[in-house]
Amino acid sequence: MKKHINRTLAAALLLAASAGATSAWAGEYTIQATARVQDVGVRVFDLTPTDGVAAGYTLGPITTSFALAYDYGIKKSNSTFDGAGAVTLFDGASYAGGSWRGGPGNLEAVTFADSEHGGYMEATARQSVVYTVAAHTLLMVSGTAVQTTQANAGPKDPTGTAGVYLTLVPANASAWNSLSYGIDRRSPDSYDRFALSYANNSDAAIQVTFNYTVQSHAVISAVPEPSSWLMLGAGLAALAGSGRLRRKLAA
Repeated sequence: MKKHINRTLAAALLLAASAGATSAWAGEYTIQATARVQDVGVRVFDLTPTDGVAAGYTLGPITTSFALAYDYGIKKSNSTFDGAGAVTLFDGASYAGGSWRGGPGNLEAVTFADSEHGGYMEATARQSVVYTVAAHTLLMVSGTAVQTTQANAGPKDPTGTAGVYLTLVPANASAWNSLSYGIDRRSPDSYDRFALSYANNSDAAIQVTFNYTVQSHAVISAVPEPSSWLMLGAGLAALAGSGRLRRKLAA
């Protein structure tokens, strides 16, 4: 009986030690992913400078929306903004957020997840900007697309992705230019300049729509609390001990 007690105690102590190691990791590894568009500017070029008609454009409606989610889309928040602002969705210390800093294209999406809560955080910001391009005018929209990830790795690597996607669509949709790219945690952060242009060679003004989409995802697995490991260990040790005792009594 004494040997049986010693074995059970040793098993419990081993599991308690494992729980102690887990405690050192709990809450200590995180992932944050950010996608942002900044420094957006618009330039025009006169395609027929000798005709006496100036090149130009007028800014039309701007539509901005945010979609935030966690638990793989089970819990969501959707918002539409008429002006600059920010929105955030929390799951404990983890969160998904989006913001519009005012002006065309100045959007940001950010997600953060920690090992205490784990899970999947997602943020998407979208904006459509309408420009009316004057006749014989080339319109160019430029800016900087920023994608960054910051990870504090633990026993299981977290994953974060950030992407910026842009399209410039003429009203007739017969031709369009687009630029798209993404980055994950294992790639270097990027600060890329972009420029998309549309040439209106006609004698009448044409509307074009510039679409911005910035997305961020953060995925991380939760680390079990030390108390959970201890309870599991105690239960397994008790089952093992009771099994041995039954076999001994049966013999």
